[in-house]
Formats: sequence, structure tokens, C-alpha cells
Amino acid sequence: MKDDRKIIPEKIHVIDIKTLKGNIEDGADEGEIPKKVAAYRFEHTLGTGTNLEEKMVALRLTINIIGLDKDEQETGAKGSYTHNITFVVDNLDEFIDVDPETNEVKDMDMMMGGTLVGIAYSTIRGIIYNRTQSTALNAVILPVIDPKELLKIDDGNIK
Repeated sequence: MKDDRKIIPEKIHVIDIKTLKGNIEDGADEGEIPKKVAAYRFEHTLGTGTNLEEKMVALRLTINIIGLDKDEQETGAKGSYTHNITFVVDNLDEFIDVDPETNEVKDMDMMMGGTLVGIAYSTIRGIIYNRTQSTALNAVILPVIDPKELLKIDDGNIK
């Protein structure tokens, strides 16, 4: 990786956003009134992939949402969303370390990884808020988080 690397926003392009899966359950049996959700617990999984030739980075983020009552007990209301967001980064080569023998990415700089995850998570926050309006989950607003925390669970190669 180059020492003079710098994030240049104009060189980062979101080229695709896909909702791969999305579901909500209200937790109530037929004829029951769902329990009121007062708080949430969130679980995240992140996967990453790169295509060096096309200068592409793909992030797959799954967010599980568990509704809690005022006593922080599960209400049965829950949701799960999986999104894929694909970027083209014009200067990607400045942020990656490639194995010379296999020509595969060994790792990507945390600064670029954090930037891409931050963009993806913020985008998904809006999508989930919109999709959970008028549901048992009651317009979930995902918390603001440090993208580097998500990178700790990455199953890919951002270091």
C-alpha cells in the first residue's frame, strides 16, 4: 500500500444497491395484538469481496433487529435485512496489498474499508427505516456506529 494514499470522495462510486433479503415478524399469534416494541437489539454480519481488474468492492451487510419491551425482554417482533452494495474506487490500488504470487488481495487499508462500510451502513439505515414504517418494528432507526466495529466482523480482507 502506498504511504501517500488519501480518500478522495469523487473517486468512490456507488454502482449498485440490492436488497437480497428482508422480512419482518410481529411475534403475535393469529388474533393476538403484537407486544409494543420499546427498544431494539441489533446483530450484524459483514462480508466483503474485491475485483481488482474492475476496481470494485462489494459489501454484503446483514442486520438482524430484535424488538424489546420496556423491560428489555424480547417481544417476538423481529426483522432481518441483507443488502449488497457495490462500489467502484478509481484509486483502489492505493489501498490494497496484493500477494505477488497469487495476485489476490491480502488486505485493504482500514481507512478505505471504514469509509466504504460507513457509506453502506448509512445507506442501509435509510432503507431499513423506510421499510419498517407501519410495521411491528415501528420505523427502526439504526444506531450510529463506528464502521471500524463492523470491520471487526468482516469475513473478507479489510484489515
